[in-house]
Order: sequence, then structure tokens, then C-alpha cells
Amino acid sequence: MSGKSFVELRTEVVDPSKVPESLLGRVAKITLQRISPSICYGVSILITNDETLQRLNRVFAGYDEVTDVLAFPATVTAGEDGGIEATVNFPAHDAEVPILGDIAIALPQAIRQARNRGYTIERELAMLTAHGILHLFGYDHAKQDDRKIMFGETEAIVSLALGNS
Repeated sequence: MSGKSFVELRTEVVDPSKVPESLLGRVAKITLQRISPSICYGVSILITNDETLQRLNRVFAGYDEVTDVLAFPATVTAGEDGGIEATVNFPAHDAEVPILGDIAIALPQAIRQARNRGYTIERELAMLTAHGILHLFGYDHAKQDDRKIMFGETEAIVSLALGNS
């Protein structure tokens, strides 16, 4: 398949000056290339507030609480167990590049987590970006073995993006 992977980044209801756009774009592209070197994909990243992530978490995952990142594959049916009948279809921006999906990140939650972990906000947002895109590729962390794989990939991607490799 021809074309180049693309990343669309949008900030909503947050201070855009706190969002390291070039870093997040680099993290996303590294993740896409690392996991799928032969197929180009598109992904969008929404940086928003706690309220939006809590609402999305409630509607799509059935948890009425703030979370740091949510991943929405290009076509997803929400709430199979919760009785919510909602389907989201994300539009293609380039006919030659399939859309992998969207991720949404709560900036205030990321800031709190960065402080608690002793990380910079840039590192935390890079980790959440990689983590969300890995979920779009089907990675999970429910089981210990899967957790090791997913968090190992996340760390490797962040190190590459931050130039620590």
C-alpha cells in the first residue's frame, strides 16, 4: 500500500501551549512504523480535559471515572456488556491510507500522573500516546505477560522518541 502514515493532533478545551505537538507526532509515527512497518496508517490524537475523558469512559467503557487515555479503533461498538448501542466510524483523511483509529488523552490527568511519577509532562504524554496507539493495534495489559510486552514496547518507543536509545 502506498502513502505515508499521518497523525492528526487536536487540542480541545485545554491550553495548547502545554502540548508538545512535535513530540507527540514523533511518538505516534515511531509507534506506527515500529508496529506496522509495511502498512501506513492514519491516527488522530485528541488532547482534552478530564470531563471529556470521563464522559467517553462512561459511554464507551462503562466506567464513570476520569482516565488518562482511551483508544477507539476506526470502527468500534461500545458497551457490549453495558447495553449501550453506539458505533463510531472515523472518516478517512486519505483514501490510500487506512485509519487505525483515534486516541483521546486527558491533559490534567496526565499532568497529575507526571507529578506523581516524577516524570516530565512531555514524557507522560509520550507514554500515553504510544500506549493508546498500541491499544489500537490490539495490545492489552490485562494479563501479566501481555502487560510486560505492552509496557516494554511503550518504553522502547518513548526512548526512541526522546532520543534516549
